Amino acid sequence: MPGIEYQDDSSLPDTTVLWRRVHPKWIVEDKSPQGYRLSTAAFDDDPEGGPTSVIIADDVIRAGGSHADALAGHPEHVGCPPFLGPPRSSVLGGL
Repeated sequence: MPGIEYQDDSSLPDTTVLWRRVHPKWIVEDKSPQGYRLSTAAFDDDPEGGPTSVIIADDVIRAGGSHADALAGHPEHVGCPPFLGPPRSSVLGGL
């Protein structure tokens, strides 16, 4: 993965729903009404140099799958459905 330059897929509109598997250790307490939030670690790039992994929701649904299928094999994870627009415009970097 190091040395590979990843490009934003401009064919995906900003309204594209992306699913991200989130490990519970990335959920932290805070003073919001919910009492918790996602840590920025949930959206950091892979420690080995790869980009943050996401799943394009429409691809899973077109294949007859669901949000639960995206979490299959990862029983300790929960799902988080951000839209593509915010990651593109984020100071944390786009896709």
